[in-house]
Amino acid sequence: MKISAKFKSFFNIFLLLFVLIAIFSTNIFANQDSNSENITTVSESIYLYLSSDELALLITYSSYEELVKMAQSLNIKVEDQSPIENIRKLLYEYFGFKEQVPQSSGQTIYIKSSDIVNITDDGKIIELRGNNFIILGSYIFKADRIIYYVDEEVFYGYGNVYFKSGSMVATCESLEYSIKKMNGTFKKIKLTVSGYIIYSELGYIAANEIFTTDFARVTMCNEVDPHYYLNVRKVLYSESI
Repeated sequence: MKISAKFKSFFNIFLLLFVLIAIFSTNIFANQDSNSENITTVSESIYLYLSSDELALLITYSSYEELVKMAQSLNIKVEDQSPIENIRKLLYEYFGFKEQVPQSSGQTIYIKSSDIVNITDDGKIIELRGNNFIILGSYIFKADRIIYYVDEEVFYGYGNVYFKSGSMVATCESLEYSIKKMNGTFKKIKLTVSGYIIYSELGYIAANEIFTTDFARVTMCNEVDPHYYLNVRKVLYSESI
């Protein structure tokens, strides 16, 4: 039986990956530098859903790093060590917005629903049904049903749940995220990043933006039932390390 050179090369790469995972006690660390292609994807995804007013607020209250990413995705030249006020001004001019003075406030959250919004009489619980999404900093959350507890600053997502941060994209059965603690939990998650597809019963995003899972299945096969995969004890991923 003849084996193609392409298949041999793929097999050797897979075997090397297996050996490295075994050496490090089946712990996988994936790290990817941010690049303009990834930045463009994130920014375009956000712009598809934001109105002009929401986009103006995003420019006004985003961090320095997020404003730089936004400018780069729009091919706006930003000088090294440029003050945040200058970057905001460039973005305001690009979109034709009037400059706004940021007011002192906590973390800004953008919530949008295309269907039904239910709010309890005391205003403490907000339920969204339909094509819902939440933008929180560099995170994008989407779900058919979102329940937000105002006092606790915690929301839950159910049905066609989607999460995106940088080049990392995840779908899951349900999610819980605490705005106050800046961490979240994803149930029955499928994570796609750096060419890897990772399946796990539970995934976690921490305040330092590091994503982890316990007892995951890792593959590079796109099939619903992968032809090959590795069972690993832990997966850790961060774009900032």
